[in-house]
Amino acid sequence: MNITTSEIKYLITMGKNGLHNVTEIAEALHISKPSVSIMIKKMNLKGLIERENDYIRMSKSGEKHYNHYSELYDRVKNYFYNRNINNNIDNYIWLFISKINEQDLKKLLE
Repeated sequence: MNITTSEIKYLITMGKNGLHNVTEIAEALHISKPSVSIMIKKMNLKGLIERENDYIRMSKSGEKHYNHYSELYDRVKNYFYNRNINNNIDNYIWLFISKINEQDLKKLLE
């Protein structure tokens, strides 16, 4: 399955913050609730999340992707912290994850 950077960001944000509804996710990502609703529908169609009324949870596939990318996210975050790069660190992390292929990213972090 091809997973987008935005979907990774949603999964990591949901997983690390225990978020389970559109309002919480929108507030955490600083985006509108309609934008979150659109992404949640796309992620539901891909089988990354499951919805039950207003409650949103990761599917088994979503959890697998969350675990994988959460580890990469943490490793990239540590990479920047170890180099005293602390300002806008999340922006750098998403840029790295989205722009560098995964094999090269893993080599860089070793």
